[in-house]
Amino acid sequence: MSFGYVGNGTQTLFVRGRILVGLAMALAILAIVSSGSVLASSHVGTTADSIVIPLGSLNDSGQSGWATLTANGSQTDVAVTLSAGALQSELMHIHQGSCSNLGGVDYPLTSFVGGSGDSATTLSVSLTSIRDGNHAVNVHEAGNPGNYTACGDIPGIIEPGGGTLSFAGGDVVVKAPDGATSAAVDIAYFPESADSIAIPLGVLNDSGQRGWATLTANGAQTDVAVALSAGALESELIHIHQGSCANLGGVDHPLTSFVGGAGDSITTVAASLSSLRNGNQAVNIHEAGNPGNYTACGDIPVERPAPAGLVLGSQVFSLAVMKSGVLQNNFSFSQFVSVTVKYSAADKAAAGGRDDNVSLYIHDAASGSWIEISSALPNVIDQTLTLSQQTLGTYAIVLDTGGVIPTPTAAPVDTTTPPDTGDFGVSTGMMLALGLVGVFLVLGGGFMITRGRRSN
Repeated sequence: MSFGYVGNGTQTLFVRGRILVGLAMALAILAIVSSGSVLASSHVGTTADSIVIPLGSLNDSGQSGWATLTANGSQTDVAVTLSAGALQSELMHIHQGSCSNLGGVDYPLTSFVGGSGDSATTLSVSLTSIRDGNHAVNVHEAGNPGNYTACGDIPGIIEPGGGTLSFAGGDVVVKAPDGATSAAVDIAYFPESADSIAIPLGVLNDSGQRGWATLTANGAQTDVAVALSAGALESELIHIHQGSCANLGGVDHPLTSFVGGAGDSITTVAASLSSLRNGNQAVNIHEAGNPGNYTACGDIPVERPAPAGLVLGSQVFSLAVMKSGVLQNNFSFSQFVSVTVKYSAADKAAAGGRDDNVSLYIHDAASGSWIEISSALPNVIDQTLTLSQQTLGTYAIVLDTGGVIPTPTAAPVDTTTPPDTGDFGVSTGMMLALGLVGVFLVLGGGFMITRGRRSN
């Protein structure tokens, strides 16, 4: 089971002097594909000094939770809460990389006692340094640390002085120059899979509650998992409504209600994921005891197939800008921001072995189609494509698999016949010797001619 990002927003894309105006872009939220497992990657609440991220279940552990990272001067306080489940957890770390591509351990955290519960750690490192877009909170099974039970990516942040964020183990790099933004903003990276999506649930009516919903294909049905943070209000009823968050219609599919005003909800809906992704559905949450007041909502985006005659490559993802945990659909940087995307060797092979059959596309939500960014700069040595823009959106590596695989040029064959016994073979040393003799003859001839002219 896996899930992937999608969302909505309207943007203007600037690419190396060309302006693509009026692009309605798919923006924001989370997901990561992991073999046979689901893991969440989205912060659901931030302030200037604190960030809250969900920890999604891995490897059928049944364990999920929240990690709160709070600035404490030059240090960072990390508080983690993990639910009980089918497995038990113990070790926990902040790793390099992302949940989909974990690297080494940078910061050990206080282990769980009893397999779940609470953990508190103070790290001797600033929150800003952890929020470089290349760290994740990862939890390990008790007695079997090679098996991961829960994980959550720590999103990056861009300061007014600029910065560089690396996502997906360096496969996606965002560089913002000095002055690109007047205030710190969150940059979050959300990959997408074909059979699952995850969407942000934004705050409504000052509820203070936000979270995410994961919709995963399960044959002709859809598994819907919802996580909601605590806030000023408490929530109970959840539904998939017709329409959008801006214009909600009737209820199509009731979901499992919250107990205690927030937390987790899991439901299997008798509808395919494809039918829910018709562009006219939203996950909506109601206040406990006052269902006419909505506390959080998120639109379910329409499906986005590959361009006709082409296939999607290894990278399909969104880059989202968020302030204080709220998605900024129309955010524009003051300076051009570069986005570098790496394509894989498998991408190139599928594209007939040709780098020029690998392209970078951006999604236009208004037309429901992908648009090629023809001005993306290729680097065939690093196998990357780079574009410059002032807004962020949803991107894909797209492959032309119909290209003819070039026939490699055969290396010249040495047809020199080695000398037989008794033949006179000219070696390299002999050639040099003959060359030196020639030089001396020329110089000697010149000298004799000069003397002859003088004697006359």
